[in-house]
Amino acid sequence: MSDDPDFEKGVVPVDDTYNQAYDEFEPKPLAYYHRIMKMFHGETRGIERVPEVEKTQTSVLAPSTLWFAINMVIVNYALGVISYPIFGLDFGSSLLTIIFFNILGSIPVAFFSIFGARFGLRQMIISRSLVGVITSKLFAVLNCIACVGWAALNTMSSAQLLHIVNNQALPAWAGCLIVIACTILVSFFGYNVIHAYERWSWIPNTPVFVAIIARFAMAGVFKAGIQNDDGEWVTWGKGPTLAGGILSFGGAIFGASAGWATYAADYTTYMKTNTSAWRIFFGVLTGLSVPLIFTEALGAACVTGIKTDPTYAQLYREYSVGGLIYAILVQDSLHGFGQFLCVLLALSTVCNNIPNMYSIALGAQSLWSKFAKVPRVTWTVIGNGLVLAICIPAYYKFSAVVKSVV
Repeated sequence: MSDDPDFEKGVVPVDDTYNQAYDEFEPKPLAYYHRIMKMFHGETRGIERVPEVEKTQTSVLAPSTLWFAINMVIVNYALGVISYPIFGLDFGSSLLTIIFFNILGSIPVAFFSIFGARFGLRQMIISRSLVGVITSKLFAVLNCIACVGWAALNTMSSAQLLHIVNNQALPAWAGCLIVIACTILVSFFGYNVIHAYERWSWIPNTPVFVAIIARFAMAGVFKAGIQNDDGEWVTWGKGPTLAGGILSFGGAIFGASAGWATYAADYTTYMKTNTSAWRIFFGVLTGLSVPLIFTEALGAACVTGIKTDPTYAQLYREYSVGGLIYAILVQDSLHGFGQFLCVLLALSTVCNNIPNMYSIALGAQSLWSKFAKVPRVTWTVIGNGLVLAICIPAYYKFSAVVKSVV
């Protein structure tokens, strides 16, 4: 049990009293860190409640654009790609599955986002009132594991694409290191800097997806149908195999969207308490579901090219999702400029990793009162270190697995 009864009850101090309690005894490096963060308007606050005086966000566009940028990335495109080669779905069935399960999965994220503004508390702290302190700590542990796991998988997919461009000049370990370094740089400064970064980070990513649409359409390799047992191409599949594929693919889609619910309140804690709950709900619901549906549907459409084009099929077989993107943008397409677009898309993973590495710190702090006294940024750096330690050896040791899942 913790030596702090208030912490166990879910009571966390308000304003700066939490920091002041140990600032008098903090070592000089920590005091220097606080001064640096103050200079750059960074966040030193952890899981303690945000007082109303510091709640400066008033527009629902803040969380909406945040979730939009987080999900306008290569990782979700990769999720759509697996619809045909893994689950054997035709494009029509894939599209309907993507739309339905993404909306369903986005609802809990939008709902829990409301409570961040209402109470000024982080998601793992709010969960104590729902499931109790002990159970919430179990959730916090699982959430930290999920943060590391998703970030590692995301990083490996980007490293794979970076490795392909320019005749494999960049080793995969260097690609992993670049993504992690960029993630640390943004997540280091906390809430306001994350929101500022995500507000604009979708801008370079979106034209890349538009270029993929244009080049894929010009290639003329789209094939919506699927072969039935008689070897005939049909537009819509049918039977128990199709139902199983839809439910399995739908489960993956739902998990990718609903999985953000364990972070939801973390990104609305600085919003005014009186902000309309409906505006927060629909702002987050739209900001989350639209990019998910767009990128996953595009991935599901592009992967149909492996049915008709041998180049697409070969590159996908050798390099998975990275090879498919390379086939569309570079091979017999945009060449050098296409490689530049591949690099931009690979770096989009930073947008998706940032919330993982910010929320992992809050999850760690919620485990124990002594952990809460460790600065948030320390846990962020530790989390990124774990991701790097996992994704580099995993990329080389389990390359076959990486290709099958990304």
